[in-house]
Amino acid sequence: MERACKKIDNAVFLHKQIFKTENYVFFGFGGGGFSMEEPEFDAVAKDFKKEIKKRKKIILVTHGPPYGTLLDIIGDDHVGCINYTEFIDDNPIDLAICGHLHENQNITQNYKKKTIIMNPGPEGEIIEI
Repeated sequence: MERACKKIDNAVFLHKQIFKTENYVFFGFGGGGFSMEEPEFDAVAKDFKKEIKKRKKIILVTHGPPYGTLLDIIGDDHVGCINYTEFIDDNPIDLAICGHLHENQNITQNYKKKTIIMNPGPEGEIIEI
């Protein structure tokens, strides 16, 4: 995947990476899927937290959704990642973008009045933060 991104103009490989542009900082973690816990994310998040202290607009981009949100419900169950939710709860994240669950594409939630969480679906969305 990283090699593929290098071949495409304006594509950025974000897995376990930090990308800064203007007043925005993007944190990426592409692993997981149906794992409710991602210990590897917690290890990477330590580097993310150092960058958060410099406070700009903070965007978290993950493959799976955070646990306990409108974006991780399948049937009557929450199937998202607890580590992502804890990271959002403990840090000033402006926007969290996730995917993975096709059932919840195009859903946006204002989470605890501080973070917009969205699954933009395959068509994507334009959002102002």
